[in-house]
Order: sequence, then C-alpha cells, then structure tokens
Amino acid sequence: MTILITGATGFIGRRLVNRLIESDTEVAVLVRSGSAAMATKILGGQVPVLEDTGTIGSMNDLLDAGPISAVIHLATFFQRSHTRADIKPLIESNISFGLRVSDAVAIT
Repeated sequence: MTILITGATGFIGRRLVNRLIESDTEVAVLVRSGSAAMATKILGGQVPVLEDTGTIGSMNDLLDAGPISAVIHLATFFQRSHTRADIKPLIESNISFGLRVSDAVAIT
C-alpha cells in the first residue's frame, strides 16, 4: 500500500510522512515544479519524491511510480491578501492541481 502525499514539506505534511514511515507504510510525495531537491533534503531522502511540472508527463511519472492506495492532499497556495491577478495561480494550485492528481491516481 503506497500513500501519496502532497504538501509533504509543510508543517503537517512532514510530521505525517515521518509517522507513516515509522508505521512501515510506503509513502511517495508529489511536489511542485522546482521543489524536488528541497523536498528530498527536508524529508531526508526517505521517500520517493515526484515532481509536478504541470504537464501530462509529470502525471505519467506518477502513474509509473506504481499503484497508489490513497492520496492525502495537503498542498496549498496561501496568500493573506490578494488581487485579481493572484486568482489564476490560486485556482491552479488549490483546485486544478488536486484535480490532476485525482484523475491520474484514478487510472492506477
């Protein structure tokens, strides 16, 4: 059983990854484009780190990682205040990203 976690480098995500590893659960994490090296460092190289580049290819990498039993989606893009120009990145990160992940995992 592999659990895929988004937001694994955040406050809750890091603790959850460590707890799952301690319980011998297989874990993989999915991070934003450009964050793989940082995630690997933060998580101590203990789990596979997949990177979402916003392309079909990155979702194919997710499928190639093996069957995913569950997804825990903790990733979010938060801004205390924002303008109209910020709406598109907020929707992409907080809605579209989660939909791409759930669609890809549904195929596995």
